[in-house]
Amino acid sequence: MRKVIISIVIMAIIVASTIIVKNYYAKQLVKQGETNFINGNYKIATEYLNRAIKYNGNITRAYLLRGRVCSYQTLKKYYNNEELGPEDYTNCRKAIDDFSKCISFNSNDTNALISRGIRYQVIKEYEEAKNDFSRTINIDPKNKEAYFRRAYINEKLGKIDLAIEDYTKSIEFDTTQSGSAYNNRALLYESIGEYKKAIDDFNKSIDLSPKSPNAYENKSRILLKEGQYSEALKLKKIAARLGSKSAKEWLTDHNETW
Repeated sequence: MRKVIISIVIMAIIVASTIIVKNYYAKQLVKQGETNFINGNYKIATEYLNRAIKYNGNITRAYLLRGRVCSYQTLKKYYNNEELGPEDYTNCRKAIDDFSKCISFNSNDTNALISRGIRYQVIKEYEEAKNDFSRTINIDPKNKEAYFRRAYINEKLGKIDLAIEDYTKSIEFDTTQSGSAYNNRALLYESIGEYKKAIDDFNKSIDLSPKSPNAYENKSRILLKEGQYSEALKLKKIAARLGSKSAKEWLTDHNETW
């Protein structure tokens, strides 16, 4: 009987040791995957993360990183307004599967929820995206990114009032105070004819992000509508000097330099 107990204990120790070693090795593979991702070695990063998941299929970060690596190039194309191909949609689907795995481990994983919501946004499944951003807000009511991203989705769904509310919330909780939310809210105010509110927001965006051309150019558009040509022209030139292609085209068409 004693020999049986000793054998069981030894086996338990071996099993536990094996699990510990595999978990340690898996975590090291995740670190290697993350390092390669940061350095732009996406294929190698994916290989490391695949191996990590093979050793331990319960490491949340491995799935989170693999989803981001898989869809990274697609997101770059999306934000640069480049046309997406079938492979990009496939990459987003794979990423969504990985983020869903993270959420299956922890339903309150806001990083995974936002990441999944962004990929749904990219493939134009706006209701799914909105659901993920709303779930994030329910978990973390002060999450500025979730409000900002849900505002954009509400805008795409034609719910302008809700979009304005969400941008306002994003501004309220944005401790870094970047100008993007002000600029986007201003565009919505402009779309419904609230020009004074729009200009106020464009001014705030310029104050917070003076090296971004967007608010300068957007404000100039309202000033042109109101007949303030000289002031609009000044803003167009600033936007052009900051790199705005459309501002340069407008100035060229009007025989103006920058």
